[in-house]
Amino acid sequence: MNQNKETQPNLIIIKKGELYYNGPDNHFYNQLANATYCKNTTQALAIIQSRKLIGAVPVKITEHDYTYAKANAIVKIILLSETLAKYLNEVGSNLPTKSQVNKLAAKQMKLTSQQLMLINPDFNHFLKVREDDTFDVLGHFEGFIQELSQVELYDTPNLTGILQAYKKDPKSIIGICKKILK
Repeated sequence: MNQNKETQPNLIIIKKGELYYNGPDNHFYNQLANATYCKNTTQALAIIQSRKLIGAVPVKITEHDYTYAKANAIVKIILLSETLAKYLNEVGSNLPTKSQVNKLAAKQMKLTSQQLMLINPDFNHFLKVREDDTFDVLGHFEGFIQELSQVELYDTPNLTGILQAYKKDPKSIIGICKKILK
């Protein structure tokens, strides 16, 4: 994938607002990684008409964007399973289950993340192209999970609002946070 993003082949997906259509599931999802692509606009329009996908339209995207969305989703799953495996190792002996069960669960989570890395050809592309060092991201992600785990469950609506504000205006939210943390 050494091609320039502008010269990569285009794919056609079906979109309805901010939702992406998945043909095999006959369902719309909010992640591009779930989208099914079509060979051309005519094929997409035929699917829209035959399945009566009212309000849906064909949208052109680059192969790079589609590959990145899938790789990004798999990396998040891998990071979550790695984080959970580590957390189970650290606190497993204090949980109200048998420690052997916790050790087995941690081992299985670790194996799951390793298997996901092996079966997804896009993972290596993501490592080389998108991130300087994805395993540094793992450290940041673990810190994020650690902070998140310390928030009381009744405060999660406030955190959700902060994350939604960040998605709308990251620069402003980061500026506010830096001022508060000084």
